[in-house]
Amino acid sequence: MYDDIVKDLDPLFNPKSVAHIGATNNRNKWGFSTITSLIHTYKGPIYPVNSHEVDIQGLKVFKKVTDIPGPVDMAVFTIPAERVANAMEDCVQKGVKAAVIISAGFAETGPEGQKLQDEVLAIARGGNVRFIGPNCMGYWSASSSVGAFMLPLLVRNGPLAFVSQGGNVGAAVVVAGYERGVGFRHYVSCGCAADIQIEDYIEYFGKDPNVKVILTYIEGINDGQKFIDVVSKVTPNKPVIMLKPGKFEAAAAAIKSHSGALAGSYEVYDAVCKKLGILRVDNPEEMLDVALGLLLQPLPKGPNVAIITPGGSYGVLCTDACEQEKLNVVKLPDKTIAELDKIFPPRWSRGNPVDPAGDRNFIAYLTAPERLLALDTVDALIFMGFGGFSLFGNLIAQQREV
Repeated sequence: MYDDIVKDLDPLFNPKSVAHIGATNNRNKWGFSTITSLIHTYKGPIYPVNSHEVDIQGLKVFKKVTDIPGPVDMAVFTIPAERVANAMEDCVQKGVKAAVIISAGFAETGPEGQKLQDEVLAIARGGNVRFIGPNCMGYWSASSSVGAFMLPLLVRNGPLAFVSQGGNVGAAVVVAGYERGVGFRHYVSCGCAADIQIEDYIEYFGKDPNVKVILTYIEGINDGQKFIDVVSKVTPNKPVIMLKPGKFEAAAAAIKSHSGALAGSYEVYDAVCKKLGILRVDNPEEMLDVALGLLLQPLPKGPNVAIITPGGSYGVLCTDACEQEKLNVVKLPDKTIAELDKIFPPRWSRGNPVDPAGDRNFIAYLTAPERLLALDTVDALIFMGFGGFSLFGNLIAQQREV
């Protein structure tokens, strides 16, 4: 256990059967919306567990997990915190391999809640049960179409994976992705992360070939060195994006009461991100924008860039932004300038940024990039200020025909 992350977490992300402890017909409880979410997404066997119900949305209800006749891979908890430990013991006895504890009232509430969380963790580890949470909103996995979430979540399958210590922030990003036509292979609201840590999810996502970009909302890390060791093996192959609050004291205090995490030094996180190549963002909207950009555009091999723009002012602004982000706006070799002299008017900038200075020979904009990208000294090409060129679509088509 804990040596092979894919083997450990596969029963969670690809369960063959699911029990829901706390499922209910009471629409005023999270157990109702969670079982509804499961029924609408998961196609495997679902076993509601509730000592006071007989039938829930057409499914037979069992009083305890141990009463279920068949094997159970994964269990969902939506019962009061004080009942979770006993239910986890039943799961261990049943041979359950994974769980998601949506129930709140653990480390985020203080010492007594921490004690309760430690008890549940000890029982789970004694029985080799890996679990999400507690104090989370659930998760989604497209690989098995399981949506064990507190509420119906608009989500589609796609190349992103997201682990978030904030359930509402995470859900907002997932729904925004749905509205923009991009989906998630996995989404985890990890809550207090008593057992499975954020770096464990990142490692699992890193090994899933269907995941192209990894998103994280992190309020605190329990084991900084483990995080560095794990993520350093992921970022060379897949981009990792981080949204990290807690820059100011008031936010750091709020983090403790929200997820039970210690915020840590904002400056330390910033330094670690730079060292590991993690992309920092400032808000959920930027996170999704960056993720979409990475899906459309592969990462460059290095920091050397060339800029092509139809306006000098755009070139100046872009150069400034590149300098700020430690990108090198390279000097063009004389040979390349001579080649561009043949396609641009004499007034062009004759350097980088490449500005044709108002030339209406739009075909030049199509041929110049080939010459720039052919340079060994150019790792990436930035197109700046071409938004209005859609107005010239017919003219460009005519010039291409000629």
